[in-house]
Amino acid sequence: RQRRDRGEPAVDMWTAHCEHPDPKGSLCHRALNAVPPRLDAPLILEWTGDCNWEPVLPRDVSLPPVQVLRDRLRTALARGQTDAFQKKCEGADNYDAQMGPVVSRSRADRRIPLPPDGGRGFVRPMYWSLGLNNYKMEFRRAVAIALVTNRTLCLTPMEDGRTYIGKDVSGEPTQLATLYDAARLDGLVPTAHPDACPPYHACVPSFALCGRPEATLYRDAVVTTEEYGRRAARYGGTACTAPLRCGVGPEVPVDVHWRIWRDGLRKPPGLVAAAREWTGALFGDDGPYVALHWRFEEDVCPREGHRTGECVWTMDGPVALPRELLLRSVRAAAAAAGGVRRVFIATDGRYREGEDLVDGLREDLGALGYQVRESRDADVMEGPPHGYGGTDRTFRSELEQQIVALSSFAVGSSRSSWYFEALFDMVARDDDRGAFEIVLEVEEALHAMSPELHKEKNVPFPSVSTMDGVKFGFLGEAVSCDYDKRGEEAVETDGSIGICCRVNC
Repeated sequence: RQRRDRGEPAVDMWTAHCEHPDPKGSLCHRALNAVPPRLDAPLILEWTGDCNWEPVLPRDVSLPPVQVLRDRLRTALARGQTDAFQKKCEGADNYDAQMGPVVSRSRADRRIPLPPDGGRGFVRPMYWSLGLNNYKMEFRRAVAIALVTNRTLCLTPMEDGRTYIGKDVSGEPTQLATLYDAARLDGLVPTAHPDACPPYHACVPSFALCGRPEATLYRDAVVTTEEYGRRAARYGGTACTAPLRCGVGPEVPVDVHWRIWRDGLRKPPGLVAAAREWTGALFGDDGPYVALHWRFEEDVCPREGHRTGECVWTMDGPVALPRELLLRSVRAAAAAAGGVRRVFIATDGRYREGEDLVDGLREDLGALGYQVRESRDADVMEGPPHGYGGTDRTFRSELEQQIVALSSFAVGSSRSSWYFEALFDMVARDDDRGAFEIVLEVEEALHAMSPELHKEKNVPFPSVSTMDGVKFGFLGEAVSCDYDKRGEEAVETDGSIGICCRVNC
């Protein structure tokens, strides 16, 4: 413990000298905070190569006393070894001879008696990201791990805005049954209430299955179900594994994810019924319409000098989104849907000082002969339907998401997890495997992580297939189209505005 005062508020630094095979004897973990450390705070380390470890949890709380930290560190090392770690470090000359017994003892301690789930073990997702739809991404990776390891999936509730275990959060957690059809999901993998699952501290974090790799092409990250199963099998000797920071993974088992969406994930029937009823009230009947998800980027766009709402986040970063581009995108989507003249707008602009932008777009579309609606234009029910169980805020977001998913054509940001969720639901309902693979590639976003590599290799976007014939597009994102334009009356057919449209666009 050291006290440092450099003219700034003093803080305590808690450190532990690493007793793992590191020739340089570097520090394993440290944290700065003026708040006294909690003895029961979870400690999770991630191996970053060359025998180095980085702190994952806690991020903004100080560490426990050194002896407690040292004991937990040894246990973490024993629980978190990978093939690469063993290859690089286990044979080091200065390997602490005492680590052998510690490893054996820790592994024995880890085999705690399993609750009555048939002996298969548990997968308990630990949500890390910000926002409900990012949590859904993490949840889907937990489903994938449970599916390939034949484990019971813990239905851990989500708390919007909660970044990790231990942070104080106000508000009612969102139960999984308000987001997905619980009976259908249970038909895919066995599920359990969190109270029937082991506590978090008894679950091994599955780091090797989580994270987005840089300098990688999507095609090089795709693996078979068998390969992914072998990767996940390293956690097979534990009672519980906890996917952490697992919105995406370094390996993409496409068949597993397709099976999850096709067979396991559907929205609750009550929510789907409410969405259909709402669209009927908005447009007067259940006829076709196109949907625009207009996300007001409150973070990345202002940093680049754009007004919120006049910018969209793409694979190459934020780009300008003028009114003209929005109009062209909606018109192209309507043409691609067969000449639809009805438009549904899902946007958070009215809550982010953008009412003038939303009203202006509606007026311009109306002048072109489109019937434009937002969910607030109908008030079918005062709150969530009976038996839904979620909050009004969550219900309204899920309702709009489902209206987008039920549209004849949708357009939105390629970097929006809210939009991904709607598209996954759309293509799974249509049983469109090709369109599904496009959405999965976009969600993995390796183009965004490695733009220079993709440009150097001249990899098109998306790389799995072209986008002509699909029912969705991406605002401001140039996409690959592949069809013969000769003899067709077309304005935008090259994919430059994120939509492949054949005629009258």
